[in-house]
Amino acid sequence: MNANPIMRFISGTLCLLFIVTIGPGRLAAEDASEEDTKTRRYINFDPAQSSRYLFLPVTMYINIAFDSAQVPAAFPQNDYFINHRRLFDKISNPIRAINKDGGWAKFFSDEMLSERVLPNITLHLMGGGYEFRTLAEWYEYHGFPVPYLLSFITFYAAEYGNEAIEYNNKVLTSHDFIADLLIFDLLGPLLFLDDDIAAFFHDTLQMRNWSSQPIFSLSQLKFINVGTSFVLRPYAFGETVRPFIYIGMNYLLGASFRISDTDCLSYGVGISVTKPFDPARDTQRDYLRKIRTAGGIFWDRKDAPLVTLLVNATEQYQYRLNVYPELFDFEHLNVGFFLAIDDTRHFVWGIALYKVIPIGMTM
Repeated sequence: MNANPIMRFISGTLCLLFIVTIGPGRLAAEDASEEDTKTRRYINFDPAQSSRYLFLPVTMYINIAFDSAQVPAAFPQNDYFINHRRLFDKISNPIRAINKDGGWAKFFSDEMLSERVLPNITLHLMGGGYEFRTLAEWYEYHGFPVPYLLSFITFYAAEYGNEAIEYNNKVLTSHDFIADLLIFDLLGPLLFLDDDIAAFFHDTLQMRNWSSQPIFSLSQLKFINVGTSFVLRPYAFGETVRPFIYIGMNYLLGASFRISDTDCLSYGVGISVTKPFDPARDTQRDYLRKIRTAGGIFWDRKDAPLVTLLVNATEQYQYRLNVYPELFDFEHLNVGFFLAIDDTRHFVWGIALYKVIPIGMTM
């Protein structure tokens, strides 16, 4: 039986991606000396800040895979591995799934014309491409073979895990999973294979990954303080004051102020997502009930976050504080801290030991 056109397109795209991603990695591994690899200019990855990239494949996987769990009322973490199989059953025949869940017109309306286009573009396309490129350069710097292929496998596995989390929400149909996994999560890495595109986001838009420090809670037996977040701070008005855009489950807009040769303070206000959206039934009033106003203060050094404070954040936290290892000067131990007050006024805390294990624990 002949494969349908969509499946042929998906198979061809995956093959193209694998061929292209193998190429740069093989060239780096075979044609460049170890010294060249260590000293060449990377676009996203900064070897001078290698301490903040310890266990990057693990922490990136956790932050991406459990990103939606920041809205626990909508996306609980139960049945995580079982949902991997269920998800495959749902998207293995995308044409049948799209038709079953309302047809092509509804698919394009849901994923391209509704509010879902915002995370599709900012997190899956832009953010996903940025993370794929960063991880590929990390693999290359550390001497892994075919680093771009390894990066894509890690990245796509994490995105698949994210959709497995979202599978628990019955409001979402196959349209969401198909758009994310078969369109935006493929286009993002393909775009960021191009050096000019990667440099535009990193150098011109000054895009940086300011993701959270994932913590495993012993009391709740689940990951908390997860989340993939990015900032955009282009030098639109010079180096002293820059526009500040914070992207993730919290969308904030504000300004960034240089306070020293290396440090900046940034402020932003905006919204936090607290519940899922249903374009088929939600009214404008329903949308407003599913977000809340939010704000944040951020201190960074050489583009790496030192302290971040979110107010009215996701995960039902009124206050969410992250103190990163770069704030301290411990010679043999990179340690970060997390402290939050949830909506019921209970304290939540955690410690991340980066040179011992990639995640921390909280009681």
